[in-house]
Amino acid sequence: MEPPKPRVTAPVIRPWLEVDFVPRRAGQNLTGAAVEFELAVRNIGSRPATDIRVLVQLLTANPQQNAHLAAAFGQPVDNPVIAPFELAPGELISVNGIGTLPADKISQVEMQGRPMFVPIMAVRVVYGWAENRGPNGSTANAYILGIDRDGQNKMQPFWMDQGPRMADRIAFRLHDMGMRQ
Repeated sequence: MEPPKPRVTAPVIRPWLEVDFVPRRAGQNLTGAAVEFELAVRNIGSRPATDIRVLVQLLTANPQQNAHLAAAFGQPVDNPVIAPFELAPGELISVNGIGTLPADKISQVEMQGRPMFVPIMAVRVVYGWAENRGPNGSTANAYILGIDRDGQNKMQPFWMDQGPRMADRIAFRLHDMGMRQ
């Protein structure tokens, strides 16, 4: 048995934020798609992080998804999901929220003759620090969501022909697009 790999260590001279994503419920409601989630934002750096702003954007899988994710990761965080906050080194804060997407923006796919969609949650956290002389720090990840199939590797999509329905057993995979600077 191999010893566990150490966590990534941050540069000593700045804050470095990690984000853990936990989906609680997801599916389709009367107005579109929705994902209820919790984020744990942790400063693993050695300096306090200031003016931390969190952006979440719900998308759905489609042929242009990488361009949509790049746009989400590149936009300013003018309307964060919570008021800007600070984190001391080693400190953690939990953020609960709901990502929504109007019904007319859902990218619907036919599978076995049935309409379905696959949600993708884009999460971006930007932050500063007292000694910063360059661009702000940023951590961004995207999460592909599906319904958990009792520990099976493959996730079930969200079927659109069943009417509004939220699922409680949500699984996710980290999308290969993400950034940390």
